[in-house]
Amino acid sequence: QLCSIFGFLKWRKAYLALALLYWLHLADPDSIIVKLGEISDRAARCASARRLAFDVAIKFAHSLVTKKRSQTTEKKADELELVNLESVKSKCRKIFEEYIDLHKHHAYKSAIEEPCRAYFNAHHNHCHRDHFDVHGFNWYLAGTSAAIGMKLPLVPYLHDSCNMGFSAYWHAKGGDEMWKEFKKAENFGKRFEAIYKVKTMSGGRMGRNEECRLEGNMGLPLQFGQTLTRDSTSRTRKWAVYMDRLCYFFTREFFCQKAISILIQENSEDPTRMGFRKVLEGLFYHYKNLSAEDVEAENVLEFIYDDEKCVYDTDRINNLLFIG
Repeated sequence: QLCSIFGFLKWRKAYLALALLYWLHLADPDSIIVKLGEISDRAARCASARRLAFDVAIKFAHSLVTKKRSQTTEKKADELELVNLESVKSKCRKIFEEYIDLHKHHAYKSAIEEPCRAYFNAHHNHCHRDHFDVHGFNWYLAGTSAAIGMKLPLVPYLHDSCNMGFSAYWHAKGGDEMWKEFKKAENFGKRFEAIYKVKTMSGGRMGRNEECRLEGNMGLPLQFGQTLTRDSTSRTRKWAVYMDRLCYFFTREFFCQKAISILIQENSEDPTRMGFRKVLEGLFYHYKNLSAEDVEAENVLEFIYDDEKCVYDTDRINNLLFIG
């Protein structure tokens, strides 16, 4: 199965070979078996599926290397110089740089992938539902990159000729009803199967809209993206709804609340988050010294958390992150 992927990759062969070497040296045997299963499942399929197999290999290797590096930097977390503002800010930037890809991926799932899959599920079209992440997603990624320049942590196959799994789901009758559920903070990044009101939507409630097309034939993903960069057309106006809902998850209020609530957990399974609380303490230390206001809070959590509303205070988080 790996041989068939090597033959397909051409100039990317060296990158796959390097990724597999990282697997060998950094991963445990059980994880390697699981990932080889994911690759083998796609290896004998179409070109888009083989590209996904390559992505699986590269992403797993990246996660292994990142974890290894983080284990080294984690030991230095306790040595972070709180008195050095630039050192604290530099560490904060690194943590957010790692987090932003996770946030973009979850935003993509909540605004594009899962609503589209839910649309097909409501109409019992399991074939298109299950081919979204093989074919349909190529058009959404190309369109997102062309329309707003956002690079998601996924690589589209721009010459895919099979548009199974694409639909104008937000323009279906039940699109707005779905959006009310997907936009909730507690559903951020979740699969539609985990959201009861979406999972149980019937075809009648969902309604139908364009499938495998958007205001006419879409062409290849590359061509679809190019059409969205032209002057305003019915297609670009329709596509704007999809981009607006994707960008909702990057609004100041939503992003700050979600980012802080995730990063502050310092999940040991994601070493890139380690040390974030100490970074906040460092920012809080300098904020108290530089701010003109009289800060009564004794620690950073007390300062940024609004007990009355049970949410983080976005203004105070903003002041901490952009101090100096």
